[in-house]
Order: sequence, then structure tokens, then C-alpha cells
Amino acid sequence: APHRPLRPIAGAIAALACLSGILFVAGMISSSSHNLNTAPRVSARTSGQSLISAAYGRGMRPISLFQRARNFQSASSQHTFSSPQGISRPTFHVNSGAVASETQSEDAELPSNLKEAVDQAAESLMKANARGETLLRAGLFIEEMSRGSRQNLDLQEPRVLCRVAEEFAKRSNITKIKYYFANVGLTVQQKKWLGEIGSTATTSSLDRPPTLGDEELIVFVKPDIFGLSNAKKLSDKTMEIPFEERPAVLMLNENFGDQDDPGDGFLGVPQMETIQARDLKNRFAVAYYLEQVLSRQTGIIVLFKRYPREWKLFIADEGQYKKIREQNREPGEEEIFESVTDFNNEKQMKKLWQSFRWRKQVENFCDSVGIQKPFEKKGQKM
Repeated sequence: APHRPLRPIAGAIAALACLSGILFVAGMISSSSHNLNTAPRVSARTSGQSLISAAYGRGMRPISLFQRARNFQSASSQHTFSSPQGISRPTFHVNSGAVASETQSEDAELPSNLKEAVDQAAESLMKANARGETLLRAGLFIEEMSRGSRQNLDLQEPRVLCRVAEEFAKRSNITKIKYYFANVGLTVQQKKWLGEIGSTATTSSLDRPPTLGDEELIVFVKPDIFGLSNAKKLSDKTMEIPFEERPAVLMLNENFGDQDDPGDGFLGVPQMETIQARDLKNRFAVAYYLEQVLSRQTGIIVLFKRYPREWKLFIADEGQYKKIREQNREPGEEEIFESVTDFNNEKQMKKLWQSFRWRKQVENFCDSVGIQKPFEKKGQKM
């Protein structure tokens, strides 16, 4: 009889020992999973566009961010998210940049259609410019701009990017706009289309010497490494103009190459041009960024930035996009890879914990002594 009070303690000790064993095994599995995910990863950022694709390389492909719409200009067009199986997207309306309330899901600020993404980008650019930023950068890496444009020309990437610039100019009361495209052929195509939609903007090509006039807004649409020198010269010229008269410069979906390249060059591009591309990009403030891709190892990943808010990384899980990283600077390739890997490892550990034979006993013991249960966040009940 005197030894009976020791039995619950002995049981708890045995349960903790079992827990240690299962966590050790789970850790080994998690480590193996990390090694498997790391093995096939190679640099894939030859296009210089996708941060997420650069982090994962092989095994990545863009997925449909929005459903194709019949007419981009139609107010009834929804361009809703092409949600993955089991993913339900909440409807979110732009409300002058109001921060999502605590009752909203973590992904509530993500746009639910293409027009909303364009509006968000224009609004973010306007806010950044109003705070004194004149060199602005935005990125919209949406698969519809390539695949969907085959059926709807209004979904072509240059046209969507021009929509962003036109909406920004409209909200900022800017009338004198000049677009710079990557080459002469693209310039001729887009000049005709801009005229068809009633734009009064002028156009030019970055493969020709740039000229600076009385423009209020200069837009680089998908500039590449071959137009880098002229883009840099034009940006430098605008900075010599007094601030009150200085035009805003937008750089949309730049294609200069790997920003983390050590300077050895890529695709035969000299080392100095690689360094200049990195320096030029760093001078531009990122006002908006939206990218969504699919990895065979990790599923759907979304990288999102909306000025003046922080950079956020989401991953599709349990019917929504869960935020797994948030910081005030643009994340690097390794940071993206590590964040997603850590999330998946923790998820795998939770599954193993749910199947652990003595889980209930251990959780009851934690409750009895007032300590936090394994894998339980503060304020969360499992």
C-alpha cells in the first residue's frame, strides 16, 4: 500500500521514455526527408524571374493561379484562384490597404482574382511613391500570363504589366507615361495595343539609346540583361532631376538573372554585367510581388509582398495557405528552402506524434504538471 502513490509517477516516466524513443526515430526520419528534398535541388534561376523556383530548381513548375477569364476588361470577370484539391480560397476585397483582422485567415490578403492583383500592385506602387520612393519594382509571376494568353491576348504578360502601370498612373493623376520594352519587335506590338485601349503613352525599346523628356512615369516592362545598360543610364538620369520634378520609374518583372550570382556570369554574360544587374535591382524598392509555384516535394508555395507590409511566405496546407515566414526584407533562396523544409518536417513529426501509442498518457501528464504539450502552440488546444 505505501508504494501505490509511486505507480502514476513510474507510468509517467515510462511514457516519457517512450516519447523520447519515438521522437528520436521521428528525428531520424525527418533528417532523411530533408536529405531527400535537398538532393535534387539545383539552381534553376536562369530566367532571373522566380525566387521560389530558384530555391528548388528541378521539380518545380508554375501552376494556375487564377482561372482563365473570358475578358480581362470585363468587371464581371473573376479570375478566381484555381485552387488545388481541398484548398478553399476566401474572398478578399481591397479596402485601401486595411490590415486583415485577427478573425481572418492568414492568407486573407492574397488576391482572389487577377484584377484584384493588378489593383493591389497599383495601390502598393502609389503608396510607395507617395512616401518618396521614385525607383519602384513589382513582380507578378502568374502562369496565366503565358498559358492563358494563348486563348486571351489580354492575359499576355506585357499587357497585364501595362495594366498595372496604367492603373498606377490613373490613381496618381499621371498623364505622361513612357514604356520601355525589351526589344523593337515587342515595342511595336505593344504600341498598337496601347493605342487600342486608349492609352496616350509613348513607347521605346531598351536596345536603343534612351532619351529623357518630360515624362512623369517611366516603365521598364520585362527588361532583360541586354537592356541593362540603358535601363541603368536612364535611371541614373532621373536621379539627377530635382525631387519635385523627378519622374517615377517602374521596373516590372525584370529578367536580369540571378541576384545571388557571385559574379562569375551566366549564359555567357560578362561578370561585370551580372554585378551591375544586382546593384540596379537593389536600388529599386519592391512595392509588390506575387508568385505561386508547385513543387513535387512540397506542394504549393506562395511568396507575397505588398507595400508597406513585410514579405510573406505561404504554403498550401489543410484547406488554406498557411504563413510560414514573415520578414521585412526579400528572402533569399536558401531561406525559402529552409522555411518550407522546416514546415514539412514539423508536419511529419506531428503525424508521427498523433500515431504514438502513449500520446494520451503523455498529454495528460503534461496537463497535470502544467507544462506545454508536444507540438502544441501557446493558446492552442489539440
